[in-house]
Amino acid sequence: MVADLERRGPIALQMNRATVAQALALAASDARINGRKSTWKTGKNVERLSAALGDLKLAALSGAHIMVYVDQRKAAGFSNASVNRELSTLRRGLILAADAGLLSRDTIPRIRLLKEAAPRSGFIEEGQYAGLLQHLPAHLQPLIVTAYTTGWRVRSELLALEWHRVDLAARTLRLEPGTTKSGEGRVFVMTPALHAALIVQRRYTDDVQKRTGQIVQAVFHHLGRPIKSFRRAWVAACMKVGIPGRIPHDFRRTAVRNFERAGVSRSVAMQLVGHRTESIYQRYAIVSEGDLREAANKLAAIQQGPWTSDRVANRPVAELENAQNPLVQALQRRSTDGSTRQ
Repeated sequence: MVADLERRGPIALQMNRATVAQALALAASDARINGRKSTWKTGKNVERLSAALGDLKLAALSGAHIMVYVDQRKAAGFSNASVNRELSTLRRGLILAADAGLLSRDTIPRIRLLKEAAPRSGFIEEGQYAGLLQHLPAHLQPLIVTAYTTGWRVRSELLALEWHRVDLAARTLRLEPGTTKSGEGRVFVMTPALHAALIVQRRYTDDVQKRTGQIVQAVFHHLGRPIKSFRRAWVAACMKVGIPGRIPHDFRRTAVRNFERAGVSRSVAMQLVGHRTESIYQRYAIVSEGDLREAANKLAAIQQGPWTSDRVANRPVAELENAQNPLVQALQRRSTDGSTRQ
């Protein structure tokens, strides 16, 4: 067998010896070289996939191996969405391996993605937002005001925001091209509340710089140190406000809904929030139960007649049941008309 491979040349030997770990390394390099915002997620996916499948030869990888992997991940409690992101990384690695001559495209096993749950639909209502501000530490409050107002992505856009992109005099926030998920730049004109919050944050930053002698580039920080995570403080505040399970990304949905309510045109709202396509924007413009109730109240305000709730509530039951009832009168007329025709 080895002699046969040697006669066929080094490429054949390479294809026979290549492992899944090599293909996954190509996927990680591809994400890093292209500067994708999801590079760190791809790295995590590669770690998990390599631990389970990395030692397998690419030529031996089959759909059965992938099914076993999916079953193990589901048994460990991972959601379909999480498993799908890992499978997508595996598929990308296999395609890159084929491009590199480590694998024939004809031998790549078919990877079936799992059905995912419907998109989350959580909102942060105005009273809940006020409660979160009350229970979160002071150094996180300007961050929350910014997330609630702009709808920008907390981890990749706001926590990475630096002061040279903030113009307090012109009242604008700016994300440069290449720093966002879509790769496009973005400008947001501050509301009075956002402007006030960032003025407070600027004073806090100046005080930290004066006391420590360091230059603080990050807009949102704690004593000069960039904020990597605030999960513990967030979960505690949500519990106190009575909204367990909410996540910071809910501010993105909330901002989209607020723009819709304020009558901001869809094209402008998409630019402010950073949605490239209208289909994604509509996915975030989810209607809440409160919106439905508000619509019903608006409809009720223009409805007239004997069957409006306030009039019915003040009339005795006997009156509603007698012949003066408009519905009863209509039924009686229909009955009379029918007997006359007979």
